[in-house]
Amino acid sequence: VGDIRNAAGATLTTTNKLNAVGAIVNAGTMNAAGEVSAAEIRNSGLFTVTAALTGVGTGPHAGATPNFNNIAGGSLLVNANVDGVVNLTNTSALANAVRVAAGATLTATGTVANNAGTFTNLGTTAAANINNAATLNSTGTLNATAALNNSGTFNVSGAINTPSLINSGVMNVAGAQTGAVGATNNTGQINLAVAGASAQLGALTNAAGAALNVTGANATVATVTLANLGAINMLGGGTTNAINAAGAYTGG
Repeated sequence: VGDIRNAAGATLTTTNKLNAVGAIVNAGTMNAAGEVSAAEIRNSGLFTVTAALTGVGTGPHAGATPNFNNIAGGSLLVNANVDGVVNLTNTSALANAVRVAAGATLTATGTVANNAGTFTNLGTTAAANINNAATLNSTGTLNATAALNNSGTFNVSGAINTPSLINSGVMNVAGAQTGAVGATNNTGQINLAVAGASAQLGALTNAAGAALNVTGANATVATVTLANLGAINMLGGGTTNAINAAGAYTGG
């Protein structure tokens, strides 16, 4: 089969094998589990993962699915584990553009990129690179084996595991941010404005023009080292706020 297409207003449900040597294109409603594999999966409708789904094809498309593209108008609801995808890119501007449910894991071997709308992670999202240029809300776990790069708005109160956290946008720590974070480079804003918020960061560089705002009551930041060339604002209203660097502090 060259392409498999599900038109607007139509419903396609698959629980066994859906495989196209070209593209699987959904503009309607698609309920998917089992093998769903193609050179590209392109969604502009409602795509719901209902049970474990793999993008690894057994023919005519063989191997992992190179690209899953959630485009304008698309909503991807991941309610069960997904693997076998290399890159997942969201360009849908919807408020529920991508949603990974609690208990579900979305795994890509390359990059998960959120370029529009809102990506909500309540479960686990894992990739080599996780890039956000829009809105990323995470109360679950983010695993980026190469880097997590935020240039948009990143609201987090769950776990982050990555050797490199790069923030040029706004990162709001809204609760307990846990996990193992390596080198952290901030050229934007990192905000802990919620009472009791806590961040676990690696070797933190707060660049010139950047801001680390620890303003919530009893908010804390733990770092390995802290190099500050920007602004650090601690306004806890008389409560105990803290930045704890296990190693050296440099800067003003």
